[in-house]
Amino acid sequence: MLAMYALGIVTAVVVAFILKKTLLKSPPPPYVMELPPYRLPNARNVMRNMLTRAWMFVRRAGTVI
Repeated sequence: MLAMYALGIVTAVVVAFILKKTLLKSPPPPYVMELPPYRLPNARNVMRNMLTRAWMFVRRAGTVI
């Protein structure tokens, strides 16, 4: 089993090296990723969401307890 895993890894590395030197010789395209602007959350929305989730937890835990 170990020999099969090792043979698979070695084969993958060799094939990747060969492809890199022959078929995939062109330069890689530039990586451009646009991120949305970061904004601080509104404190009122955070508190409301926190209280809602806490109430849901207490209600769910209360039925089990």
